[in-house]
Amino acid sequence: MSDTAIVTRFHYPEDSKKFEWRFQFYAKAVLPLLLVQEDQDFDIAIWCNPWHEDRIRSLSPRIKTFSATYHPPKRTRGFNDFTRWDNVSGMEKYRIQINLDSDDLAGPEYVKIVHACCAGYESVFVGFNPFIIDMKSGRVGFLGPYTDSFTPAFFALCQREEDEYVFAYHDSHTRMWQQAERTILVSHGHCCATAHDMNASTGWGMRNRKLPDVDMAKVPWLQRWALQHVPRGQEG
Repeated sequence: MSDTAIVTRFHYPEDSKKFEWRFQFYAKAVLPLLLVQEDQDFDIAIWCNPWHEDRIRSLSPRIKTFSATYHPPKRTRGFNDFTRWDNVSGMEKYRIQINLDSDDLAGPEYVKIVHACCAGYESVFVGFNPFIIDMKSGRVGFLGPYTDSFTPAFFALCQREEDEYVFAYHDSHTRMWQQAERTILVSHGHCCATAHDMNASTGWGMRNRKLPDVDMAKVPWLQRWALQHVPRGQEG
């Protein structure tokens, strides 16, 4: 067992119409990027419900599934899908949890950068500034901006053994930096969010439209990914 896990939420209701689309997207577009990481010292831990457990595990022997008690709020602004460690069952206490949503893309050096930032025994929050790709047009832009007190959804949390353990989905990513003694922000180029019809929350907002588009030639891993997964004739 590694001391590092890429932790992903996949707990859809049994009759959810969104599950099949997201399952296929994760299997074809997200998981392959994890399986070719330059640093392979990590487990894949997926939060799911019992009725989807076998299908999710069938994707790779690397995947470990777990469950958690979750009660969606009746009224909330934005996306709310958080729970505390006391509500989690079947997951080990990993020293490093790398948060990655089931439709997010990690570049080949993503885990390697996390391990470099988390070397030693300090409590560290590592936040990655992401790109965002529009799956309809192929346009790629900058998502953010983020700061060390308003942190991105692409992150890793490294904890000391003596600390009270905190689950990667304990709170909004914008506040998770508060769970560590030190915050490290990594520049753009190592991860990318996707914007598309079945995405629960991420879209092209005003902040993104004000920023310049990304020169894809400078991000070869994402350029290769777009050529495979963005509809033909729509690549940016």
